[in-house]
Amino acid sequence: MSTKSVKPRKNRLPLIDQLRGLAVIGMVLFHALYMLVMQGLLVLDLWSGFWWWFARGVAALFVLLAGWSMSAKKQNGSDWRFITRRVGILGAAALLVSLVTIIAFGPQYFVFFGVLHLLAVGSIVGWPLANHSRTALFTGLAVLVLGLWLGSLRFDFVWLAWLGLRSSKLRPMDYLPLLPWFAWLCFGMAAYPYTRLLAAKPSTVQQAAPASKAGPGRATATAAKRCLEWLGQHSLLIYLVHLPLLYGLSLLLAALLRPPA
Repeated sequence: MSTKSVKPRKNRLPLIDQLRGLAVIGMVLFHALYMLVMQGLLVLDLWSGFWWWFARGVAALFVLLAGWSMSAKKQNGSDWRFITRRVGILGAAALLVSLVTIIAFGPQYFVFFGVLHLLAVGSIVGWPLANHSRTALFTGLAVLVLGLWLGSLRFDFVWLAWLGLRSSKLRPMDYLPLLPWFAWLCFGMAAYPYTRLLAAKPSTVQQAAPASKAGPGRATATAAKRCLEWLGQHSLLIYLVHLPLLYGLSLLLAALLRPPA
């Protein structure tokens, strides 16, 4: 079976989209487990050990790739108009997440500064660093050290929780404060000059060879890469859609499985 070539997307690198696609899969998996635990349908420790590190690894990958993409955009001539549009989209999506979660889970647990909030604010703060890899690297290291130190402290006020001064009064479902998470945006920007040679490869998926020559293994690998690229290219939409979908499905499953009162 022959496969048509995918229409190229300007300034996109397939490997970055594929890595972002892997992060999307990890995100959906963790949130599905979270919803099941929240409904009492699964007993699993998500706040220590493997799953604790898994969630933070997925989040770090998302943020690092965002930093890489910012440097790529700036290298290709994007200016403040790009970052203004980006911040507007991310900011609107972040406000939507906050609104929905405060209605669904209340003021103690709602998402007031999650990954979308971080990327919106981090895009503004980080844009001047996008073409200064060494400065971005040292800034990231300083932010990481300071953020990890602050992470061991708790404060009675909430108004600086977005910065990294964690409040003892809040337990948000998704919490990525600027300190230390902005560090991963910086590391992505710092890595760009050393990986940009990958961008020399064409961003199109080459026309697949006939099945008789390609073999099932190669065809499967090509399909998997295309799937990951699609997920990576639509990560924001998937993020916004999958949360209410998983929450609704978990409520339905709980209603079906719990014995009647």
